[in-house]
Amino acid sequence: MIRILTALVAILSLAGARGAADLGRLDPLATPSTRLAPFHVIALDFSVKGTPEEELSGHFQLDADGCIKLTVGKAPLPKLSLKGLTVEEARVAVLAHTRKFYVGEPFLAVGIQSMPRIYIVLTGATFRNGPLTLAEGARLSDALSSTGYLQNADLKRVKIERQEGGSKVELTADFDSVLKGGATSQTTDPVLRSGDRIVLGLLPTPIVQRFIAVLGEVKKPGMIGYRNGMKVSDALSDAFGLLPSADPDRVTIRRIGQSSPYMVSAERAKRGVATDDLALKPDDTLFVTVRDSGLRYAILGAVPAP
Repeated sequence: MIRILTALVAILSLAGARGAADLGRLDPLATPSTRLAPFHVIALDFSVKGTPEEELSGHFQLDADGCIKLTVGKAPLPKLSLKGLTVEEARVAVLAHTRKFYVGEPFLAVGIQSMPRIYIVLTGATFRNGPLTLAEGARLSDALSSTGYLQNADLKRVKIERQEGGSKVELTADFDSVLKGGATSQTTDPVLRSGDRIVLGLLPTPIVQRFIAVLGEVKKPGMIGYRNGMKVSDALSDAFGLLPSADPDRVTIRRIGQSSPYMVSAERAKRGVATDDLALKPDDTLFVTVRDSGLRYAILGAVPAP
């Protein structure tokens, strides 16, 4: 029974501490990884043994150097720099800055009440093109995580267009190196400025050249580059036509995956007859046979088929 009561007291104490840490409505753009910067407004909820400390509770704006000014017993404390810290790191820093003034263990909750905004525009290989609002100090990674990007986006050459001194400049960021574990810098994951225009291109698609083979009694036998819509007449023309020894009525087309070959007439194909001027596919092989000369020869003797 005593253990149950002790557990209940612990739960109620924890619930009371959490209630005291209610900071109200915080900036919706703030995340646990957001770094504090000049002119951010942070919310502090400071208490000792459940008793709020009014001097250390409320909204505090960081100055131009990213520092906060606090007082204890109406006496000002040295300025504390929170620039570049997350809210959790700021909470630890503020506790270390004030703990010596209190006998009991203080409780502190920290949140980002508001942050200055920047407005940028994204175009290209992202899932959402157009204007985007970010917190001041946001990097390229923040913008791309907000919109997402296509699988074949060119992340090695992300273009950032901005105005500097009245003239337009263009930066190129190698964001791909960050994804592969490289260091964050102004050349890989730059800090954005209001008015920036991010242009995300696509990786070049490799051109795969496909061929057909034209063999046999043609003037130029060999491999011919395949073109969309290519027909028998086109292939024979690319092979510079038939030799005098060719049989124009016996052009064989062999196709991968097709068990039986097609037999067409070169003459009818040249006239555009649809049944002979067939559409070709990559890797087709056309073979033009020799015209039957009418001459015959005999093989006799000790052969399997005399």
